[in-house]
Amino acid sequence: MHFSLSTLLKLWNKWFTRSDEQTRLNETLEQLIPLIDPLLLHTSGYPTLYRGAIQQASQYVDQLTTQTPGPIQLVAKNFTSDPLIRALFPSPQLLEENLRLSIAMREYQPVQPGKQQLFAVMGVRWSRNLRYGIERSGEIIQSSVPQQTIDFKDHTFTLPASTEVEARQLLRDHFLSRLGNRVKEQIQSLKEQRDQLYLLGKRKENALRKSDQPAQPEKVEEIDRLWDSWRALNRQLDTDHAIDHFNSVMYSPSDHLQLEPYQLSIDPMGVERPPDEGGSTLNLMELHGGDQRIWTIMLVQFPWQRPPSTDDQIQQAYRWL
Repeated sequence: MHFSLSTLLKLWNKWFTRSDEQTRLNETLEQLIPLIDPLLLHTSGYPTLYRGAIQQASQYVDQLTTQTPGPIQLVAKNFTSDPLIRALFPSPQLLEENLRLSIAMREYQPVQPGKQQLFAVMGVRWSRNLRYGIERSGEIIQSSVPQQTIDFKDHTFTLPASTEVEARQLLRDHFLSRLGNRVKEQIQSLKEQRDQLYLLGKRKENALRKSDQPAQPEKVEEIDRLWDSWRALNRQLDTDHAIDHFNSVMYSPSDHLQLEPYQLSIDPMGVERPPDEGGSTLNLMELHGGDQRIWTIMLVQFPWQRPPSTDDQIQQAYRWL
């Protein structure tokens, strides 16, 4: 059998591409699997049986990373011109204060001296609140009018980076590690169920042994069913069955981590109003995960500045006393 040169080149390129993809998947697994259980690195099916699921999950988190909006330029001069920044922070001073004291600012190590831009992922939570304010209706001004306001809180800045590309890569890795944590949580939940069954079985056996009543077949059967369930959980927790828990999450990542777009329309005072009544439309992206809390996330960019020392923070606190 003879192959033309072009056919051989195509076969070589196909093999090389597949080999390169397997290498990338293996590297991802080597980072993720120890977070779940380091023993899985030594199971018979690793890494071959894990590649399909991690490939599916990787493609999904790539989509989430691309969908994350930003970077938003968080600088005080944009406070009045950008409705989103004005909605997120009560004032330019509090914007700068949040940045100055943020985790990202403290953790970031500048790659070079001098002024530079810092990228990070910002997460906030928002809520609707009923307040009473002033409304104008034609020439009439009414007071104590019920208004629904939007309040943003719990601002967090994490995953600092020197470029947008690096920040998105860190975010992608974070999404993937959250899926890995979900696998770990499922396994831990099964372990807790197994341990509870073991204690319950032992307790019922002891109670039956100490009982002065004649043999009770129904209680013996109940105990046997408990131990059957305990053995079934033990089999599920065998390291050779860990692939099942891994696949259940990684083949269905959207069941455990989602980004959903959401729109709000608020005026400069934070009151929820439609656009035709003076509201500005805010296009947000909400992250839904396993912790049952919803976070609005976005990529942000702001000037790096050296965070205050502990002494500086204490002195500033005294000035407010």
